[in-house]
Amino acid sequence: ISACLVGSEMCIRDRYDTRIVFEWSYFDAQFDLQIVNPQQRYYTWSHTQNEERSRIIKETAQGYGLEEFFITKKDKGEWLFNITYYGKKTGDNSIPTYLKITVYNNFGRPNQTKKVTVKELNDLNKKETILKLKI
Repeated sequence: ISACLVGSEMCIRDRYDTRIVFEWSYFDAQFDLQIVNPQQRYYTWSHTQNEERSRIIKETAQGYGLEEFFITKKDKGEWLFNITYYGKKTGDNSIPTYLKITVYNNFGRPNQTKKVTVKELNDLNKKETILKLKI
């Protein structure tokens, strides 16, 4: 297939070494995902009613919830992904939320690989490392 026959919106312009996709089993699951880069700087993405109310409503209507992050080869070193789980806004918190983590290496290339892990989230308000990546 010639790449010039594919619409420009389908082309991968930037080359990413790694793509990480997080999917969760309950759309109203509330958590903070902290991403720590090799220089020990961090970014926290919040999936809570306070921060992402409209997104959670949209996810519930669409029937899925996910977030993805990309890492380039320039971002060498160890990356940490920490989560603090706050429970579900509605429903029974004695039933755990499951977090599916898919890591694609050599993303978008013929030698792409994929590794899937599933984590059970049931410890409320406890920060834990759910993924370590060495780039």
